[in-house]
Amino acid sequence: MVIVVTNNYRPEQAEEVAKRFFQFRKNNPTPGYLKEIGPLFITDHDKGLEAMTLFEGPNEKLAEALLWIGKVCDTYRGIPGHTIDFRPWMTMEEALKITGIQP
Repeated sequence: MVIVVTNNYRPEQAEEVAKRFFQFRKNNPTPGYLKEIGPLFITDHDKGLEAMTLFEGPNEKLAEALLWIGKVCDTYRGIPGHTIDFRPWMTMEEALKITGIQP
C-alpha cells in the first residue's frame, strides 16, 4: 500500500507550515511500519508551494496508517489557504486482483 499526501499553500504560509510540521513530528514520529519518502516540494505559479509525501506500508496496516496520517493533516488546520489531500494508491498487481485480469 502507498498513501500519497499532498499539501498546497502560499509562500507566506511556509513558516507556519514548517513550524507545525516540526512540532508534530517531534512528538509523533512516523510509525515503524511506514516507509516515508519526502516531503518533496515544487513551486506552482498559481498554487504557490506544493509538498508531496509518500508513505509505503503493509496493506493490513492501512486503517492504522490512515488514522496517523489524518492526525498529520489535522496539524495544519486553520492555516489560511492551506489545503491537504491524502489517498491510498494501489500497485499494478493489487489493481489487477480487483479487476480479475491476469498478468
